[in-house]
Amino acid sequence: MKAYEVGKNLNNPYLLGRLCANLGTLYTYQELYQPAMAFQKEAVDCFLQDEDTVSLSVTFRNIARIHVCESRLDSAIVYYSKALLYTSGSHELYMLNELADVYGRVGDNGTGLTYAWKAYSQIETADDSCLVNLTLGDLYLKSGKMDSAYHYLSFCRKSTDIYTLKDAYYWLSQLEKARKNLNAYVVFQEQYEAFRDSTDRLTYKETLTRLQSMYDYLLVEREKEYYRKEADRKTIYMYSFLGGTILFLLVAVSLFFGFFSIKEKKEEQQKQLLRLQEQQARESKQYQAERNTTILKLEQKTRLANGLKIELDIMKGIKDEQTVDQTDFPITKEEQNKIFLTSDLYRGLCSKWDKLDSEQWLEVVKWIDHILYLNFTYKIKMMYPQISEQDLQICCLTKLEIPVSRMAVLLAKTSQAISLGRKRLYKKMTGKQGTAQDFDTLILSF
Repeated sequence: MKAYEVGKNLNNPYLLGRLCANLGTLYTYQELYQPAMAFQKEAVDCFLQDEDTVSLSVTFRNIARIHVCESRLDSAIVYYSKALLYTSGSHELYMLNELADVYGRVGDNGTGLTYAWKAYSQIETADDSCLVNLTLGDLYLKSGKMDSAYHYLSFCRKSTDIYTLKDAYYWLSQLEKARKNLNAYVVFQEQYEAFRDSTDRLTYKETLTRLQSMYDYLLVEREKEYYRKEADRKTIYMYSFLGGTILFLLVAVSLFFGFFSIKEKKEEQQKQLLRLQEQQARESKQYQAERNTTILKLEQKTRLANGLKIELDIMKGIKDEQTVDQTDFPITKEEQNKIFLTSDLYRGLCSKWDKLDSEQWLEVVKWIDHILYLNFTYKIKMMYPQISEQDLQICCLTKLEIPVSRMAVLLAKTSQAISLGRKRLYKKMTGKQGTAQDFDTLILSF
């Protein structure tokens, strides 16, 4: 905007046209289409005066895009056609592809396919190929040619552009929905949602409005600047001295507390390690007896489910369950895992349960602490006391190798939220930045 104010007073149509075109593009990004259209049309006048055909082509295309955003598709076709009159070289592919898409939006799929195939004949790069294939897939889908649509849309999954991938997965999900293939529809829809979340984070609708307000505010502030300078001159020295003193004190205090915090953290880590070692030493025969009694009960339930004969004589002579020795019922790690994989708990976690409630969570803790990975949750809490209950649930489900999609269902979250939670937990537990896969590796090796 500052450059535009200066440019209006210069006899340089090329420079002023570039300024207007850039301002129009910025307003378009912020979905402020009325000022965007005004600046783009002013840019057209400047480029006609300068006889700049390349810039005219791009500006007509930008005007056509604004018409598309406001659903004025007939006007968009007119301006795309004007843009093609001035377009040559590699830019023609994109013009043709966008024009084909607009014809598809107005329902003229035949004309759209004609322009799309013209664009297809000019493909040079893999990303361009994915872009044109996306348009072809969309047009064939709207024409009811499902097999052709699936062929071209599937090819787009090779693209490295996040926007192309988002649109490809959207149209693939709609295609599978039309085919009544609901399983494939759900898979493609989830991938579309993930890419859509990523693209949404790339846009900032309020940025330009704030900058415009700041610009208007500065115009008023210029009138007040003279009066403020006179008052500021008298106090600047005092504030400078006071600010320097406060800054010095803040640095000193920060350094002191920093060193103290590091020392305290090291001591706490040593205490946690000692507590863990003490807990491991306190694991008694009574705890082992309780663990093996639980294993025995679960083993008997499994045998009943498979129609096996209950061996009653195993239970003879047992007077007190808490005094059963571990050697009375030798269960190997492989047998424990086999029992778990055939249990109702595992089936519930993998498919049956819609949400993990408090009773089911206690059952998960019982299995993981008493049978599969001795004292797992206790060790986690001892080493990381700041961990929350939901964080502990993510740790346990990861240890049991439950897929991320099922974790999201059980904890009533999105798959993306689960992935971000795992990254956050890795940093909380190690103090380092890492990926969700780094967290999985840490928990599985715990």
